[in-house]
Amino acid sequence: MNAISQYLIKKENPQLQEDLRKSLTKFILNNTHENSKIVFIGHLQPVVKALKEHRNDVSVFCRQHTDVANKIFNDVYEYEAIKEADILIITGATLLGSTIDAILHFGQNVPIKVIAGFSAGIYPSWLKGTGITHVASIYLENVKHSSLLHNKLDEIFTYPCYITKV
Repeated sequence: MNAISQYLIKKENPQLQEDLRKSLTKFILNNTHENSKIVFIGHLQPVVKALKEHRNDVSVFCRQHTDVANKIFNDVYEYEAIKEADILIITGATLLGSTIDAILHFGQNVPIKVIAGFSAGIYPSWLKGTGITHVASIYLENVKHSSLLHNKLDEIFTYPCYITKV
C-alpha cells in the first residue's frame, strides 16, 4: 500500500516540508487553540512533547507504559476521549492493528482527523469518505537504505514530508 501510494503521490508533486515531527507540530498548533483537546492514538513522542509546551490538553493512547501524570493511557480507554477531541492524530499502526474502523466510528464528530507517521504514507484520495481529513507522512525519495535497515527513526523523520488534505 505504501509503495503504490508513494508512486501516486510523486505524480501529484506534493508541497514538501522538512521534518515530519516539526511540520506536524506546526500543523496542530495552527489548527488548535490553548485549550483544544488533542488526542493521539499512538505515541509520537517528540510531537506530543512539543505540543505540551503550548497546549493544555494533550492525551496519548498507546500500548506503551501508562503514565497518568503525563496523560499517557492504555489504548483500551481511547474511545471516550476520542469522542471529545477537537483534533485526532492517528498513527499508521492503526492500519496494521485493525483498529482504524473503531477509532473513526467514535471520532465521527471530530473536525480534524490526521493519519500520521512514516507508516501512514497512504494515498489521500483512497481515504475519501472515511472521515480522515489529512495525511501527514514521509515522502520517500532518495532514501538512505541504511537508515531503514538500522531502524534509525530519528533520521527517517527528517526526510521531506507532506501534510495533505484528503
